[in-house]
Amino acid sequence: MKVNPEEADVVRQFYRLYLEGFSSSAISPILEEQGIPAPAGGERWSDSTILSILGNIKYKGDALLQQNYTSDFITKTVKKNTGELNQYYITAGHEAIIDRQLFDYVQEELRRRAEKQEEGGCSYLHFYSEKIVCGICGKTYRPRMWHPNTANDPVWACANRNVKSIRCQNPHLYEKGLNELLRMAMQIVLKQRPEIAAAMEEAVSGAVADEERRAKADNSGLRATERLDETAKVDR
Repeated sequence: MKVNPEEADVVRQFYRLYLEGFSSSAISPILEEQGIPAPAGGERWSDSTILSILGNIKYKGDALLQQNYTSDFITKTVKKNTGELNQYYITAGHEAIIDRQLFDYVQEELRRRAEKQEEGGCSYLHFYSEKIVCGICGKTYRPRMWHPNTANDPVWACANRNVKSIRCQNPHLYEKGLNELLRMAMQIVLKQRPEIAAAMEEAVSGAVADEERRAKADNSGLRATERLDETAKVDR
């Protein structure tokens, strides 16, 4: 298998948008606005198609062989393999489009959102998720992109804005503006509550120290492995 550069960029965009907090249903209109056709050639991207791309192990360089099989060679009938034949998992058998660690992180996020939906909550991954509530209808705001030119400046709109029976008129909010408001609010709080600033500083210092310890441990493990390799070469 060879990577198609243009289609690979589209796949990477899926993963980037998903980790930025967009759901599969929110990614669909972005692709349609960019004129990117669906795999079957249609204009509409279904949620199931986007989710299948986000979970496709081939994008990280792996493959599962014999997921399907031909049950009748005369009629060419193909069936899903549910245990009739052995399956073989191939690791790093071809060039990857998505970094393996990033792919695994997306799978964890897919599971987290699925569990969140089962509990009846919002499944979006974003700092502002479930924190902006419409003052008119009471629904939460969700991230949107009006057109490709706003890719670096997403907006948040009431979830009822596009519901035909409601069409909430509360205006949308640009994320840049939300970030500026958050920065101003944090400055006010930190001036009034110095103990919060001290706690934040301690938390950040602790996180940095933990990361440094992990890095040292990884380097020590790498050096130990290199020494073992050198010893093995000498023994040979």
